Amino acid sequence: MSENKHLDEQILPLLYGAQAETEKPIQDIEPDPLLFHQAVLNINGEMVPFTEEGLMDGKIRIPLPKTFHLMSPQNAAMKYPSERRPSIIYTNSSASINITFNETDYIVTEEGLEPFTIEMIQILRRTQPILQWFDHGISETRGKQQIGYCEFLVRALNVNLYNLMFFTEMEDKALLCSFNCTEEEMKHWQPIARELMNALVIGEAEEVREGQ
Repeated sequence: MSENKHLDEQILPLLYGAQAETEKPIQDIEPDPLLFHQAVLNINGEMVPFTEEGLMDGKIRIPLPKTFHLMSPQNAAMKYPSERRPSIIYTNSSASINITFNETDYIVTEEGLEPFTIEMIQILRRTQPILQWFDHGISETRGKQQIGYCEFLVRALNVNLYNLMFFTEMEDKALLCSFNCTEEEMKHWQPIARELMNALVIGEAEEVREGQ
């Protein structure tokens, strides 16, 4: 099995599960470093509290909505039928917004992050029903972690879905993360998704959610 095919099999099941015009630029949204210093954010008229969570035995830290919960193994198996589904899936009450995390065995270094990102872009453009490609590149989180990302809109079964995939090196392997929501929810959650990516920290967490 080629490395490219091996990567295909690891990333495609992470995208958006079983939900599922001319390209135009979107408004550039500058990251707000104060965003998650607030305990509660007003998102589409709903007050959503955030808290920093330690995941994967404290290997990563990231702020998540307190109103989200871990998807049960039964629901995860239905929404992400592949055996390579994400190891951690946080979701809202209607399962229309999902944040996923997955450790892979795909070797990547910080220096290799750029070619890895290019390969991800090629795989996604080749395999996914992309309606609009928003952005991609290499960025640096506020914790000075190099991170690659791809941002796009795809056609799923009965809705269009916004996806932000971001990936980085963790212990010399690729850590794959994704945020997805419906196109209707994208207006309110796209800036939040970008901030989640910017706030990702690789390192020991002070507190680790029970069971992770």
